[in-house]
Amino acid sequence: MGKQRILMAMSGGIDSTVSAILLLEQGYELVGATFRTFDSIKESCIAKERGCCSFDSILEAKHMAEQLGFEHHIVDFRQAFKEHVINDFIHEYMHGRTPNPCVLCNSSIKWGMLLDKADELGCDGIATGHYARIVQQNGHWFLGTAADTQKDQTYFLWRLTESNLARTLFPLGGLTKPQVRQFAAEHGFVKLSQKTESQEICFIPDNDYRRFLTENVADFEEKVTPGDFVDADGHDLESSYDSDNAVWTVSLTVAATEGNYYISQASYQPYTISSKTSYVSVQRNTADGVLWKLKPADTYEVKLNA
Repeated sequence: MGKQRILMAMSGGIDSTVSAILLLEQGYELVGATFRTFDSIKESCIAKERGCCSFDSILEAKHMAEQLGFEHHIVDFRQAFKEHVINDFIHEYMHGRTPNPCVLCNSSIKWGMLLDKADELGCDGIATGHYARIVQQNGHWFLGTAADTQKDQTYFLWRLTESNLARTLFPLGGLTKPQVRQFAAEHGFVKLSQKTESQEICFIPDNDYRRFLTENVADFEEKVTPGDFVDADGHDLESSYDSDNAVWTVSLTVAATEGNYYISQASYQPYTISSKTSYVSVQRNTADGVLWKLKPADTYEVKLNA
C-alpha cells in the first residue's frame, strides 16, 4: 500500500495516537474516525483508559486528531454494536459459555462497517493501533504476530479475511509497548505516555459482569440460580453463600487416600486449590497439572468469588 489516504481508527489512547504520528511521518494522508458503540460514564479518561468507547474517550480522540492536524469523524455504530456484540455477549453467558466480544467487534464492526466508512470518505484503507503485523507472501496476505509478544493481539483478529488485511495497516506491529511509550513522550505526549492500560471490556468499564447482566437481562437472578459444588467423585459438598460479598464458602474433607482433588460448580470449569491457609485461594484449572496435593483426613474451607 503506497502513500495513500487512510482512515485511522482513533480511541484517544496512546496506541492509536502513536500509530497516527507514525503514518503521518511516513507521508500518509489521514482521516480520523472514532466509534460511538456504547455510552458509559467513567472517571478521568486521561488518567486511566477504562473503556475505549466512552464519551470522554471520543472527545479525547477528536482532540488528538485535531492536534495532529487531520480531520476527525465520530461514527455512530451503537445499534449495530448492540445487535452483533452486546447481544451475543449476553446470549453466550446465559448459555454457560464465555464470549470474546472483541473478536466479534473486530470482524463485524471495525473491519466491517469501518471499511464501509472508509469507502464513503474516499480512503484507500484503514489503520488501527493493534499489536499485530501483516505479511504479504506469494500474492497473499497473512496475519502475523507482533514484535512485542507480550502485547500481541492477533488472537483478537483471527476472523479477519485476506481482503480485510489487504486494506489494513498496523503501524505498531514492529514496536514494543515501552518503545511506543517512549515515542509518545518524545513527541510531546508525556501524560498520554504514562497512561495505565485497560483490560476491561469497553462496554463494562467497571469490569463487573454480574452487574451488567443483572441490569440487561430481565429476571437475571431468577434465571441464574446457584449450581451444586461437587468433589472429583461427584459427591455434593457443603456450601454457603455470602450475598453481601458475593462469595461462596465450600467445605471439603479429604478422603482417606492422598491425592489430587478439585472442586467445581456445576456447568463451570473446575477450580484447583492452590494454597493451604485459613482462606484457601483457588484458580481455574486449565491444564492437567494441579498446584497442590491435599493430605488425607483434613478439612479445608475454600472461598470462591461468585
